Amino acid sequence: MKTFAIRFLITTVWPALLFSMGTAAEPTAILDLWPAGQMPGEPAKIDGPERDLTKPEDKLIAGERIIKLGHVATPQIHVFLPPKEKANGAAVAVCPGGGFSILAWDLEGTEVAAWLNQLGIAAAVVKYRVPTRELGEDAAPSPGDPSVIAEKKALGPLMDAQRALSLLRSHAEEWRIDPARVGVMGFSAGGQTAALAAVSLGKRAYANIDAADEAPCRADFAMVIYPGGLADPETGALRPFYPVSEATPPMFFVHAADDRVTPLSSTALFTALKLAGVPSELHVFAQGGHGYGLRPTELPITQWPEQAEAWLRTSGFLGGAGDPTGSGHPPNPVASATQPSWVAFADGLSEAMTAGKPLASFSAAFPEATQAEAESVQKRHVGNLLKHDSLGGTKGAVVGEAGQKAFGIDAPLSAVLFQSGWLEASDEPTVTIREGALPGVETEIGILLGEPITKRIESIEDLKRHVRAVVPVIELPAGRHAWPNPPKPTDLVAVNVDSDHYIVGTPSATLDLDLDAIPIRLRKDGAVVNETSGGNARHGQWWNFLRQVNWAVAQGYDLKPGHLVITGALGKIGRDGAGRYEADFGPLGTIRFALEGP
Repeated sequence: MKTFAIRFLITTVWPALLFSMGTAAEPTAILDLWPAGQMPGEPAKIDGPERDLTKPEDKLIAGERIIKLGHVATPQIHVFLPPKEKANGAAVAVCPGGGFSILAWDLEGTEVAAWLNQLGIAAAVVKYRVPTRELGEDAAPSPGDPSVIAEKKALGPLMDAQRALSLLRSHAEEWRIDPARVGVMGFSAGGQTAALAAVSLGKRAYANIDAADEAPCRADFAMVIYPGGLADPETGALRPFYPVSEATPPMFFVHAADDRVTPLSSTALFTALKLAGVPSELHVFAQGGHGYGLRPTELPITQWPEQAEAWLRTSGFLGGAGDPTGSGHPPNPVASATQPSWVAFADGLSEAMTAGKPLASFSAAFPEATQAEAESVQKRHVGNLLKHDSLGGTKGAVVGEAGQKAFGIDAPLSAVLFQSGWLEASDEPTVTIREGALPGVETEIGILLGEPITKRIESIEDLKRHVRAVVPVIELPAGRHAWPNPPKPTDLVAVNVDSDHYIVGTPSATLDLDLDAIPIRLRKDGAVVNETSGGNARHGQWWNFLRQVNWAVAQGYDLKPGHLVITGALGKIGRDGAGRYEADFGPLGTIRFALEGP
């Protein structure tokens, strides 16, 4: 077996699947993709009713028959939701293969949904229109965005897949889906369809039909399993229907070298992604043929689901990854009849923040909500505020080991800094404490970006190439809230960790300083109130910088030169009220400021 990847993986034996391949759960919902009479594009060339075309003499896969669903005139999605306790907010539209003639409905559809559900991922198996094979391979511009071009046989299935992605997002609150973690997956011809959906970058192949199409049809990631039709089988060149740029989402590929449907399809698209700098992963095995789905056999290639799970997890698509290169995208909380919806709650936070009023407790309104669900509230709350402000950077919180242990978390929290809160230390500012508030005083270390960051950073060394300076920082969280004492992590996350003012010290371009060894001493009116060091941050300063940058990128925030990244409070958080303060950061300099009463 040979495995080629951006991170060259060598695996051992894949454990037995945790679910029965032949007994996928009943779908939570079945939805027609299109309103009656409004399906765009050419219909399938059907002959009679939709039916299973499997014959008794057909080849068995791993000793079992497969369902070959044919003559699909009414495209649908069959939605399979994971158990609530497993759900992590990710969702995938699954496109079975079948050569644009049939759909391998169980092998590459419902069985895949069962596996995704085991990972906590919501799955929508796309029953796209077939057969369309006889429409041919000529290029056909889409009737929607003219820049989207596909083979005639693939254009209708692409429309169906894009509609499925929009429907998943339009039902995000109902199905507990994070709209920023909706991917697409496909096998064989379905892999070709998934690849088209991924490279189209949300440009729709059809004109909007209804309100569901107001939700984006982009894929945030793609898993492309033994795809066909992506490359010229003679030259291996990527076909022009698959344009790739830095904006193309990350992809995962599996193929067998002995596949009659050439593995050059996978290697060509992977190569283009690599040259564009898009993090992706490719596995090519010596043996395996074509059309094995997830069914385990004695061949190593059927271990690929374990590798796919590892890729999803380390790429952050499963949410809450402890790896600093992860992202931790959140799902949406579900409102009950007695609770305010998460949208209304987030909007209420924004209104209170703008009016200078106390911020409500998320844990009181949603006592069973997860930290990931609180991040969905934070995302909307921050989006509301950014309509009237601009991004100043990103910040961590609860970075010390003792604090994380007290909160029952194993990684820092994350939040946004607003440009309106930026104060220069050179001004020795005086900050007025607002009525009813008791702001914290936090000593922190930050970095100023010198280069834009638009995609996930894979290493600390790579991150340093984007940094122009290190700075000492004093953060002054607002201290206006109506939380339990002590608050829960969900309370902190939902309110964007109470971000307000922060004082930025003199930049130092010396990036080889040992930031964990920086001594920090905070005095109020001459008396020491906090004494600590940069090493108070669990895993170290640079690990935390990397995590916060990748969190911001994963959330869709545009990090630009001059933006600030801070890791979080080091040592004690002072709540000593009005007075004159002086923070000594050793080689990084001193910050002087004052707090005055309301």
